[in-house]
Amino acid sequence: MRVRVEVVLAPGVASVVAAELRVDVLDVTEHDAPARRVSRATLAEAALGNEPVTLDVEVALDPSRDHVVRAVADLAGTGGTDPGDLTTTTRVAVSADHPRARLVLHRATG
Repeated sequence: MRVRVEVVLAPGVASVVAAELRVDVLDVTEHDAPARRVSRATLAEAALGNEPVTLDVEVALDPSRDHVVRAVADLAGTGGTDPGDLTTTTRVAVSADHPRARLVLHRATG
């Protein structure tokens, strides 16, 4: 199935071109364990500005599990989340019944 994720900038965050925009679908069912990435979609040279950027993430969502999405705009292309990158501060739940999410990117701090 496909999860459609719309990514926007938080108010006050200036437009930017990220080396890579990453959207992850995570399994967060086990509350006492780290989240497990089950799928990822990427967009190289992602222009983030006034208009939302939409990515479709191909994923098999297990209805017996809890899933969320998160995003990182990796400005320098390091593959991580570094100070100055843009990231979501909350995770948004998705499911087979609700395969859409809107994520807001904020500036990552030190």
